[in-house]
Amino acid sequence: GPEPLWGDWREALGLDEQGKVVLEQLCQLLESQLEAYGEGADRFGLVHADLRLANLLADGHDLGVIDFDDCGFSWFMYDFASAVSFLELSPLLPELERAWVRGYKSISPLSAEDEAMISTFVMFRRLLLTAWVASHPETETAAEAGFDQYTQGTIELAKRYLAENEQQDTSPLSEKRILDMNAFEAKSGQHKENVTRRLDNLGAASVLFYQEPIEMVSAQGAWMQAADGKRYLDFYNNVPCLGHCHPSVVAAVSKQIATLNVHTRYLVSVVDDYLESLKATLPESVSNVVMTCSGSEANDLAMRLAEQASGGTGFIVTEDAYHGNTSLVTTVSPSIIKQGSLPDNVVAIPAPSSSVYEGDIAAGFAAKVAEAIDTLQQRGIKVAALLVDTIFSSDGIFSEPRGFLKQAVEVVRNAGGVFIADEVQPGFARMGETFWGFDFHGIIPDIVTMGKPMGNGFPMAAVATRPDYLQSFCADVGYFNTFGGNPVAAAAGQAVLDTIQQENLQENARKMGDYLKQQLQFIAQQSSYIADVRGQGLFLGIDIGEKDNKHNPNPTKTRHIINGLKQAGVLIGAAGKYGATLKLRPLLTLSRYEADFFLDALSKQV
Repeated sequence: GPEPLWGDWREALGLDEQGKVVLEQLCQLLESQLEAYGEGADRFGLVHADLRLANLLADGHDLGVIDFDDCGFSWFMYDFASAVSFLELSPLLPELERAWVRGYKSISPLSAEDEAMISTFVMFRRLLLTAWVASHPETETAAEAGFDQYTQGTIELAKRYLAENEQQDTSPLSEKRILDMNAFEAKSGQHKENVTRRLDNLGAASVLFYQEPIEMVSAQGAWMQAADGKRYLDFYNNVPCLGHCHPSVVAAVSKQIATLNVHTRYLVSVVDDYLESLKATLPESVSNVVMTCSGSEANDLAMRLAEQASGGTGFIVTEDAYHGNTSLVTTVSPSIIKQGSLPDNVVAIPAPSSSVYEGDIAAGFAAKVAEAIDTLQQRGIKVAALLVDTIFSSDGIFSEPRGFLKQAVEVVRNAGGVFIADEVQPGFARMGETFWGFDFHGIIPDIVTMGKPMGNGFPMAAVATRPDYLQSFCADVGYFNTFGGNPVAAAAGQAVLDTIQQENLQENARKMGDYLKQQLQFIAQQSSYIADVRGQGLFLGIDIGEKDNKHNPNPTKTRHIINGLKQAGVLIGAAGKYGATLKLRPLLTLSRYEADFFLDALSKQV
C-alpha cells in the first residue's frame, strides 16, 4: 500500500530502475495471487507473523516461542515464509519446505491449494523484509542481511518467481474431468476418520465434494444441515427438485411402500396412472415409456434403440458431455474418460459456445454434426444418433439462441440417424419457459431420456420413444428391469408431477430464474472475474476468468469461489471444459430470500 508499516521497498538500498520495474511487476502478481487465494476462515486468521529461529526458545526437547509484537491477521501459510526468513535463496529451502509440510499435516489439514501458495508467501515475505532492511539500516539484522546485496537477491528471486508463473500462465489449460472437479484430503481434516472409512468401503470410486468434506445429517426444503450444526443452502443438487424431504413425496412413498411394491409384471394402476401423467407432458409421437432406475440405464437403452432404428452404430456427442456410467454410455461421456480416447464409433464436437461458433451458433453446430457424420463414414460407420443434454450441462451450460438445435437435428436425420434428447438434468420444468429442454428449441425428439429429479430423490428414470422403435428392438432382444417402474417409484413420480403443477413451480422457475440472471449480470458488470452468465430458468452457468482478463478461464479462482461459498453456507458446483464455470441448479421452490442469500454470498467472492 501507499503507507507500508515496515517501510517502502522502493527505498531499498541499491535498487535501480530496472530492479524497480521487476519488483513493480512482482507486486502486481502477488496482489493478484493473494486476491485469488482469498481470505476464507480456513486459510486466514490470527498468526504469529515472525515464527523464525531467532524467536524460538529451546530447553532440551521443550520448545517455546517469544516475540509476539508482530502478531496480526494474515494467511496461515505466511507462517512458513516467516520460518525461512533470510533463507529464501538457500539450497536447503526445498527440504525445509518438505519438512515443514510434513509437520503441519501431522497437526492440521493442508490442501493442495495451500501448498501451491507456499512459494508465493516466501516471495511476499522477502519483499516485506527488503522494505524492513531499507527502513532499519541501523540494526544488526539489516547488517547481517547485507543491505545492497539483500536487495539484489530479492530482485533475482523475483525474476525467478515471475518466470515460473509466466510459464504456468502460458501453458495450456488442462481439461477437467467431471469427477475430479472436487478433491478431498483422505488423511486430514476433522472428518479424516469418516473419510478413511469411506475409502475403505468404496476405494478409488469414492467421490466426495470439497477438500474438507461435509458430513450431512438432515435436510428440509432448500437447506441441508451438517453434523457440526452448520446449515447450507443447496444451490447445486437438482435431484430433490421440490426440496429435500418434500412432504408430498414422503407421504406418497410411505403410503405406497406400506401397501404394495412389486415389479411391473403385474397390473398396478398407480404405475399406469403415472405413465399417463408423464406422457401428457411429452410429444404424442414418443408414446411408449420404459421405466429404469437411473439415467445411465435410460441412456444405455436409448443408444441401443437408436442403433436398432437407424441400422448404424455411430454416435455424435459434445466434447465434455456426461451421459452416464454403464459400459456403453461411458463411451459417449468424454468428461469422465481419464485415459485413452473415444472409440471409433463416437465423435465429439465442440459445445454450442459463441467462443467457438461466433455469430451463428445454429449453422456452426450443424456444420460440426455434418463433419462428424463424414468422419464416421470415413471409418466405415453409419451414424446412429446425435445424443445431447439439451442444456449442455457438463459442457458449461448453453441454451442460446433459442432453437439453435433444430439445424443439427435435421442434419443427423437426413443422414439416417435419430435424435436422443437427454433430459436427465434440464427436464421437469427446470428451464422455466418450457417443461423440457427440447421444447425450448421447438424440437420433437425421437427418443427422450430422463432421470434425477423424477422422484425428488427416489431412484427412478425412464426412456420415452416411438412405438415402432421399441417394437423393433423388443422383437430382437426385449427389455425388462426388475425395479424400474415399481409402484413406489410411480407414487414418487406422480407426487413430483402433481406438486409442480399445484404449486406452479414451472412459473416459479421462470420468474426466479429471470431474477437470478438479471442480478448475476449486474454483479458481473462490477466483477473483475465474471466473464459470462448463461442459461435458462433455474439452470445457470457463470464463467469465471482471470482478473481483468475475464475471457481467459480461471479454474483456480473458480475453486476458490466454490470453497468460499461453502464457508458462507452455500453449495454449488463446477462444469465446463476447464472447470471454470459455476453451475447453479437451485430447487424449483426457490424463494426470493434464498436467491438473495446466494447473491450476497457470491458478490463477496467475485
